[in-house]
Amino acid sequence: MIGKRITAIALLIITVLLTGQLYAWAQNEGDEKTKIPTEELASRQSAYLKNNFRPIEKNRDSGVAPIMCFDVSADGRIACGYKSGNKGSVLVFDREMSFLYGFELVYGSEFYIRWDESGKDITLYYPESEIFLTVTPELELHGICKIASEEKTEGTELDSQTTDYAAIALERFKITEATAEGMSYRLSEPTADSSGREYYLRLTATDALGEETVLVQAPPLGSIGRALTAVMFAVIGAFAVYFAAVELIRYRGSRRKASSPKGASDGGDN
Repeated sequence: MIGKRITAIALLIITVLLTGQLYAWAQNEGDEKTKIPTEELASRQSAYLKNNFRPIEKNRDSGVAPIMCFDVSADGRIACGYKSGNKGSVLVFDREMSFLYGFELVYGSEFYIRWDESGKDITLYYPESEIFLTVTPELELHGICKIASEEKTEGTELDSQTTDYAAIALERFKITEATAEGMSYRLSEPTADSSGREYYLRLTATDALGEETVLVQAPPLGSIGRALTAVMFAVIGAFAVYFAAVELIRYRGSRRKASSPKGASDGGDN
């Protein structure tokens, strides 16, 4: 019996050493069986993420683009995640939605965000690739890892064959409500793009008295594109009318000149 326990403990220690156990706060919630085992990412993929990470110096999305994910820190800072094509961006605001800082990452499809336990760093989770990464307020990227493969956990207490760690991670990161300093924050008015990816048009904050404040009200998906298309066609139409009018004036001028009598300007020859 003692020998089996020692063997089990040894296997668990080896697993911890192999996988690194790079837990982020949201990854580490719950009991021992639901802690998410992770392993370091391949150096090439890790380098790709770092090379495609860019700071954002000014607010360019809030109120314009629908929000894909969000979280609120203990001190009331609001982080919102946006997605456009293969570009994901995260913007951080204060309680009044004044821009603090942000970053862009050209990678993957949908992602979700959570503040870490300290409330300083933001951890991103990419469900499709099961990758985690953490960003500091100084815009430094670290803690890049992924959910450990079955080969790394098989036969241990962290056996991923009996626990769907990807589902656990998604449940912890994909949130639509958060509370901080007596305020309740909520994403609402869900919508989806052509690929089925879900976004939210509205972010509200409600105080202890039940008074709700709208922090973000984004236009419906596609409305901005339709508006720009309408403006483009209006400009093209205006140019078309202008050139048609110019050509008509020229045409009438040439007709008038051609139809005038030859000697009209000579005053007559007597």
